[in-house]
Amino acid sequence: VGIVAIRDPPRDGVAESIDECKQAGIRVIMITGDAKQTAQAIARDVHIFTDQDVNCPIFEGRDFFDLPQSQQLEILKSGNLVICRAEPADKQRLVKMLQSLNEIPAMTGDGVNDAP
Repeated sequence: VGIVAIRDPPRDGVAESIDECKQAGIRVIMITGDAKQTAQAIARDVHIFTDQDVNCPIFEGRDFFDLPQSQQLEILKSGNLVICRAEPADKQRLVKMLQSLNEIPAMTGDGVNDAP
């Protein structure tokens, strides 16, 4: 019997960059294919959420998009947010929704499906 654990830590400087974004009034929305618990841990590690954030808005992609569109838009209007178990097309959909709210979204990523 054996147990293996793998941890893929965030890149150096990510948490500091998130802190700078927050100080500049930039909201952070993390979109990931990871499971909810993994996404929550990453969001805390990189300071998207703090330990004091008790109501961290984390949605699985399908659950978020099952909500009425008016509720989706309300959720996107304020605060940091995590969308997990997201599909590549969800990213484009979220960018378009943010643009419809007159937001100016910017995206970065580490995978081939991170560019529209």
